[in-house]
Amino acid sequence: MAWGSQKTATQDYQVICHPPVVCPCYAGLSFSACELPMLQHIIRGIKRYMGECEHTPKLPIMCDVLASILASATHSNLSSRLNFEAAVTTAFSGFLRCGKFMIQTGKAFNPSVHIMRSSVQFMPSITIPLHVIIIIPSSKTDPFRKGVAITIASAPGACTCTVATLKALFEFVGQLSESPLYMQDNGTPLSWGFLISQVRAGLTCMGFKASKFSGHSFCHGMASSAAAVSFNNY
Repeated sequence: MAWGSQKTATQDYQVICHPPVVCPCYAGLSFSACELPMLQHIIRGIKRYMGECEHTPKLPIMCDVLASILASATHSNLSSRLNFEAAVTTAFSGFLRCGKFMIQTGKAFNPSVHIMRSSVQFMPSITIPLHVIIIIPSSKTDPFRKGVAITIASAPGACTCTVATLKALFEFVGQLSESPLYMQDNGTPLSWGFLISQVRAGLTCMGFKASKFSGHSFCHGMASSAAAVSFNNY
């Protein structure tokens, strides 16, 4: 247990209770290997040593919940509203986790990691865009940092349309192309913490229990919404 004690109890418990889903045959093992009494004793011993950990999964933000957040959120000015709407709709339609494309509270803006205005392309033009292409500079699926392109189609008439919210942001809030895509009222890049606080305020206003949602709720909600209409996952 000396090796295991170098990690936190929560980390070790999560590894034991929520291991990666790997088929034993791909690892060169038979299925019976997972049922060995010795392995079962080891798992029980680690769980007893580290203690139990409560697992509280977060709820997805579905399209109707997103629409409610957009309708209920309050803002100090037009710029604040446009930045918020563009950020949450991009997170939803782009299957993005807020923590992955927003700046962590207290951290500095880094063009090699964070999204800039120049990362967004309106196709065929910003005048009548049919879709947008957003280049994510840094991603775990992009080890060589070449950038990952995400294409988001327009949904005319929908309040959750990412193309429409980004178009409004670019037309009414002027910024340099090297500037962060989303900004706060004080002129600093929109942070993950500030965005989540706004989202939770909107959820609370609509009668939802805000603690049951997180920054992962947007990508989970988009995936759930796609599955609800029988969209293929390939």
